[in-house]
Amino acid sequence: TAMAGHLGAVQVAAHASAFSLATLAFMCVPVAISIATGIRVASLLGAGSASGARACAMAAVLWGTCAAGLLGVALWVGRSMVGWLFTGASGGALVELVESIA
Repeated sequence: TAMAGHLGAVQVAAHASAFSLATLAFMCVPVAISIATGIRVASLLGAGSASGARACAMAAVLWGTCAAGLLGVALWVGRSMVGWLFTGASGGALVELVESIA
């Protein structure tokens, strides 16, 4: 934020759009998987099934890795639409800058 004063309005808006998208991507899949995994592992450990808890944790790592990879590919493929999604405008400096960041 200290550097934002030296940037132009378009650059700050592009950075905010990219940051919002990164936050959304992180909150949707990885956090949901980690919360569900924590509950499931705790339940299995409480039931005395350490091997089940281990298997659940490994499955969650696999699912999280696959989900993050698919989300990354989707963002890379749809990077030309990211600026449009945040601004509703087609073309323009902001849309092009967001596309170059994303």
